[in-house]
Amino acid sequence: MRIGVLGAGQLGRMLALAGYPLAKEFVFYDMSGSPSAGIGETISDPKGQRLDEFLSKVDRVTYEFEHLPVEVAERIAAKTTVHPCPRALQICQNREAEKTLFGQLGIPTPQWKIADSAEALRAAAKELGCPVVAKSNTEGYDGKGQAVLKEPGRRRRCLAEHRPPTPDGRKVCRLQPRTVDYCRARRVRRCGVLPHGG
Repeated sequence: MRIGVLGAGQLGRMLALAGYPLAKEFVFYDMSGSPSAGIGETISDPKGQRLDEFLSKVDRVTYEFEHLPVEVAERIAAKTTVHPCPRALQICQNREAEKTLFGQLGIPTPQWKIADSAEALRAAAKELGCPVVAKSNTEGYDGKGQAVLKEPGRRRRCLAEHRPPTPDGRKVCRLQPRTVDYCRARRVRRCGVLPHGG
């Protein structure tokens, strides 16, 4: 089976290394113009002109990570099998949508609030109890777009530094209490990269 992977970076490389012993082959579709998987066949296509070539070489498609254009995944899904489906990709790109879905499915999460202003952030931090973790609603990854808010007074700096704007220009962050009943793991980065996959 030839598996197509959207993205051609470190996570795609790890996916392929795990799949080779299972007799899987991999073709990577890189939209950045800077592929770094260094393994398997890579189709670099920053201008979006080689998607059909990529699809002609694979039996099914998956993702390297969640920050990929949903529109590309939808185009691919119209022609071949994509796992997870583009709707799942869309939901996991938005923390509010993700946590809302978890709640609807009965999957427990820490308490959380959406804050779209400094005052809303202060009120949410006060209600949840500090320390809280403020996270960008979109585009955060591997600790990026996150800040620990130890007291509500640091809210303006937190809002300014740790959130990309949403498509409609609003800046939104999600807050959750820092202490939760999940296992803690130590994550060590070397040169900004998790060398063992985090």
